[in-house]
Amino acid sequence: MLQEKLHDSSSLINFWRTKDGAEVDFIIKGGSKIMPVEVKYGQIKKPETTRSLQSFISAYQPDTALVVNLNYKDEIRTGKTKVCFVPFYELISYDFKK
Repeated sequence: MLQEKLHDSSSLINFWRTKDGAEVDFIIKGGSKIMPVEVKYGQIKKPETTRSLQSFISAYQPDTALVVNLNYKDEIRTGKTKVCFVPFYELISYDFKK
């Protein structure tokens, strides 16, 4: 779905993993900007980032991070990074360029 959404852009989709086993599901790179995307199947009841996502944010300080989930919507800040919690059904209309 993510690949379909970005197929007309020059963005690249990859993943990120450290030697210690921390990983982020998708990394979207467009120009000089990067956006980590975590996908969570379970219910989210409050806005919390995983240790892996926190490691990525600390290392690369992206403007925005995305946590795709079943139905929770919110935004928090982790340092300078805006972490957006987005229900999967809103991914179709999400503006990855903002």
